[in-house]
Amino acid sequence: MIAKTWGSALAAGGAPFRFAPEDGTRFFGELHGWREFGSRSMWQEARRVGRAEVRLAWLWTLLARLSPGCRRERMPRFSGIVPVEER
Repeated sequence: MIAKTWGSALAAGGAPFRFAPEDGTRFFGELHGWREFGSRSMWQEARRVGRAEVRLAWLWTLLARLSPGCRRERMPRFSGIVPVEER
């Protein structure tokens, strides 16, 4: 998702995005034998542990709620925590 959204701008600035496996975290399962057992949004985790919210957090929350369902499902993984275990 990052490569699709920001890839051309990063490359134009001389900092190409070099790692974006199509299958996301499944890439590491094939490579290292890890199995994903969930994911957590960094946003939600920061709130859970009482970290300060970013500026205009309310606006980002509103925009997320107004986004199509398929995008809402992908967004927590965009910047999040993915626990893994060995198979």
